[in-house]
Amino acid sequence: MRQAVSGDGAAGSVVERLAWQRLVFAERPRRLDLLRGRAGWPLEPVRIRVHRNQPFEFVASVMAPFLALAGRAPKFELSPYDDALGGMSLGGPAPDVELVWLDFGRYLDRQEPEAVAAWLGDRLAALRLSSPAPVLVTTAVGGDESTRRLNASLETGLAGLPGCHLVDQTVVADCLGRDYLDERSRSFAGSSLSDAAAIETARRLGLVWIPAVLAPRLKAVVVDLDATIYEGVLAEDGPAGVVLSEARWALQRRLVELADSGVLLAVLSKNEPADVERLFAERPDFPLRPERLSAMVASWRPKPEGLARILETLRIGPGAALFVDDNPGELAAVAAALPEIALLDASDAGLVLRGLRWYPGLQALRVTAEDSLRAADLAVSRTRAAIVTAADPEAYLRSLGTRLTFERSPVGRLTRIHELSAKTNQFNTGFLRLSEAEAAARLADPSTFLVTIALQDRLSDSGVVGLVVGRQVPGSTPIVEEVAISCRALGRGVEDLIVAEALRGVIGSGHPSRVRFAFRTGPRNEPAGTWLERLAGRPASEPGVDVAWSRLEDLGVTASRSVELVWEE
Repeated sequence: MRQAVSGDGAAGSVVERLAWQRLVFAERPRRLDLLRGRAGWPLEPVRIRVHRNQPFEFVASVMAPFLALAGRAPKFELSPYDDALGGMSLGGPAPDVELVWLDFGRYLDRQEPEAVAAWLGDRLAALRLSSPAPVLVTTAVGGDESTRRLNASLETGLAGLPGCHLVDQTVVADCLGRDYLDERSRSFAGSSLSDAAAIETARRLGLVWIPAVLAPRLKAVVVDLDATIYEGVLAEDGPAGVVLSEARWALQRRLVELADSGVLLAVLSKNEPADVERLFAERPDFPLRPERLSAMVASWRPKPEGLARILETLRIGPGAALFVDDNPGELAAVAAALPEIALLDASDAGLVLRGLRWYPGLQALRVTAEDSLRAADLAVSRTRAAIVTAADPEAYLRSLGTRLTFERSPVGRLTRIHELSAKTNQFNTGFLRLSEAEAAARLADPSTFLVTIALQDRLSDSGVVGLVVGRQVPGSTPIVEEVAISCRALGRGVEDLIVAEALRGVIGSGHPSRVRFAFRTGPRNEPAGTWLERLAGRPASEPGVDVAWSRLEDLGVTASRSVELVWEE
């Protein structure tokens, strides 16, 4: 969750948040500084239930400052110390996150690694039945063969459990080296985990792992040029004079890594466009190349205006982007104009590099195929738009060679289902916000239907862009609880066909007289409401609106003349 900042309070809030970044992105945060930190912006509570056989208090006590950057305030529910994890299947109100925090050495002394992983898999399966919350399981730490085998078996076993994620505690151990353990603390703390390791674990949980399961991933990073991706001022120093320090080189490499993982990159600069072109042409030592950018705006116009143009080009809202700049004044101006955008201070090279590694929402625990397709799909959007034939939509779709692939009960797409349900705002009718576990439960329920829709044309493969979820009880009106369509698919004239064909495929020959579409008004889903109003012939309002089946049939027949339809089980 990224908190909005009002225009009047933008400057003060930005100053406070930038100072906060210096606290949580410090190379080695100090416990005393963390304990003194008090966030001055609204925080949403998050309940974290910890299943453990070792102390977690030293981690929990310093996690609040890290989660605050993601707009969250933690409330922990700590289990008793229990090697058997007997409390996992007891049920009770589900928390927001389930965390499994184990000293695996207590098991490996008595059992083979594969047996330990199988036992834990059974316990997690029981937990999955009683709680729909995402589950984080920290890996075992150690350089021996047993630890390696255990982590490999855990990774394989958890892959089959929806919403269960193995998070790599070894990155903390590798980061700290010999400072990870402090055997002196075992006698009084019950754990050999060092204080530095407890703080670094809290940082990974609070900035990366917990935000990754609670909120959609950021889709884009927009960066300034001067004093951000290099040292110096292009207009004064020229392309040859700006300095690519080791830290700024690492920053550019991190941006490339983010692009490789599916994050869109853009540049926003007040330099002249010709100077920016010369910069990239004359500096082949820059890891960040123009071809990796999905958008670039270079102009002396105010940065909020340029950033708005970039977001429009990328087809995303401000809440899905991180803006990186070295100037606090520019950051404050952007925050005032676009309150939902995330901001990162680039004045300190080491701090901004750590920020690009750990900023909440930048890392995904699982990367889907759609992540890697996003930039390529966006790159051809202008070509696609150039051949739009407004007077003949069918000819436009035929010219593109449009193909829609529908999949019933897509058990292998739980992560993408969760992403579509959580991310899509412009075209989302019900705002179900399904977790992976909730989606899996619906797939197992015979009274529900769930269809994913993939989109391809001769220019690009957009991957899975649509989701239709509903309930159908014999003798009653089918209810469509959710229609979610990615913004990348909007404007191609396929919305009608996506919904009509999905319902035809799941309802079959027993056509009802009507279908009820649940509807909730959200902050940006006006396009979905407008579409539903056109479909129903009356205003779309909460809790929903009825649509005649004959209307859906007519839309499907008309649109299908220009689109190839494929069903996969």
